[in-house]
Amino acid sequence: MIKNLNDVVRFLFCEVFTICLIIKSGINLHSLSIEVISPVLIVIYWWIFMAPKSNQRLNEIGRIFSEFVIFGGTGLLTYVCISQKMGVIYLVIALINTILEHVLPTNYIGKEENH
Repeated sequence: MIKNLNDVVRFLFCEVFTICLIIKSGINLHSLSIEVISPVLIVIYWWIFMAPKSNQRLNEIGRIFSEFVIFGGTGLLTYVCISQKMGVIYLVIALINTILEHVLPTNYIGKEENH
């Protein structure tokens, strides 16, 4: 049950909200590359290398590093361009979610269960 709840938080908050925060940061900075290009590249990267059913999914260390860069960068952008408080809250939730994601056993079809 905790894993399922964490997966919902991960998708809605860490994946969807991340893209929204990057777009909002780009709008605030008047930067088309941050507002449009960065979110598109992140979605493509996540789809190819991070998605649970991807054939080219990175190993555990690669995914943790990617999450650190994506979520950390988003937290920094949020802190600087939107709100310091929101940036800190985002980073705390993303950190807790990422730790749980890599500690809790997986329950995806076609993946081995970690015991």
